[in-house]
Amino acid sequence: MKETLFDAVVIGAGPAGVSAALDLMRGGARIAVIDRQAFPRQKACAGGLSDGTLRLLKYDPAPAIRVQVSAMQVSHCFNQPVTAVAQRPVFAMTRRSEFDELGFRAVEATGCPLFICPGPHTVTQDAQRVTIRYRDFTLHSRYVVAADGAGSPTRRQLIHENTRLQALSIEADVDAEHVFADAAAPTWVDFGVVPGGYAWVFPKGDHVNVGLYTSSSRFAAGINRRNLYAYANKVLGTQRLTEIRGFPLGIDCTGSRMSSGRALFAGDAGGFAHAHTGEGIYGAVLTGQLVAAAILADLDVAQTYRQSAARMLSRCRLARVLSKPLYGSLSLTYPLFARYISSQVDKAGKRT
Repeated sequence: MKETLFDAVVIGAGPAGVSAALDLMRGGARIAVIDRQAFPRQKACAGGLSDGTLRLLKYDPAPAIRVQVSAMQVSHCFNQPVTAVAQRPVFAMTRRSEFDELGFRAVEATGCPLFICPGPHTVTQDAQRVTIRYRDFTLHSRYVVAADGAGSPTRRQLIHENTRLQALSIEADVDAEHVFADAAAPTWVDFGVVPGGYAWVFPKGDHVNVGLYTSSSRFAAGINRRNLYAYANKVLGTQRLTEIRGFPLGIDCTGSRMSSGRALFAGDAGGFAHAHTGEGIYGAVLTGQLVAAAILADLDVAQTYRQSAARMLSRCRLARVLSKPLYGSLSLTYPLFARYISSQVDKAGKRT
């Protein structure tokens, strides 16, 4: 391969990497995108797209949307259920493998060079450029966008840290035909089923996605197959789970760890998931776009990225702070939350 100096190499073709790549290509940058797996690929994620995420996306997600959600039931350990109803859909449910492939194909359509490399890579840099080495080839770039997930190998090489602050989830799918009739409930989130978090049921047409989430790795012992099977059996009447997968979520974003030299971290690699909810796709799409804008501006790129992401950093910081009292005192915090939801429904008939 003839040596090419790219403006940016994007490592990871999930929502953060795709968002960065699309904006960089449209801005006229010379880039390449690398991922470890061919698409479609299985990805551990509940696959919910918030209203904010849908507004940010630069491609049509409709082919990947299974269900539009405008009502959600919340409860505390199966008690005190409250249903919140919005005036319009506020979440779109996707199967994550389908959503990711849609984004990958959008990048592919731009003509951007794409590499599928399952093996490990090394990243080195100097004051002028970054070098990314795989077994079969080497790429040189002015910047690298690390969008390779909560376990980011790129981040581990460039930021030497013993541990990361992470949340944890486990989930599975259940064919709709295996769910007993009484379980045809709305989208459901049940707080306190596992320590430090919640359980969920997300209907998606031909299947139901069920999972457990904890906001702190301190409670990792509760995120296991046995508890997932028990929860599915209680709420869906079946233990016929398929595609069980567990995954960490990066929730440790700070201004000082958004970059390292010419490497910029986006999405879970940068820790931009919200600790109190575990929602990370919005942060991935947003930070991918902010990284691209900073590189295209080409003026103190790392500082530009930090400044443009200041609001997102504040939101994530607040989410980390709120998650501790929220999940640490659910006997007190859930009734307040349920009362608030009830008051909104009672006043307007629908919660906006």
